Amino acid sequence: MSESESGDLETSLADLSRRIDRRAKEFERRGEFSDIRRATMEDILKRHAELRRKLEGKGTAGWNEPALSDEYDGLFTDFLKLEQQMDAEEMKRAD
Repeated sequence: MSESESGDLETSLADLSRRIDRRAKEFERRGEFSDIRRATMEDILKRHAELRRKLEGKGTAGWNEPALSDEYDGLFTDFLKLEQQMDAEEMKRAD
């Protein structure tokens, strides 16, 4: 994988980081963190931190860009699911 593709993953992860932070603060402010949602968000934050740590090891032995890209895709998908569930619950409460 080229250096620019590697940079794309780093940029995508940074963008996701900002989005996770923003939404976590929003959900907390609205009081939407049930125990299960809080546990899910904590898992997402832990996986995000681990992926950032792995990206910092770029160029070291065992570094695998395709595997990290797949890991990012899974993290992003899980975050989107959480967002959609919490937004749907908010819409139900608003009715």
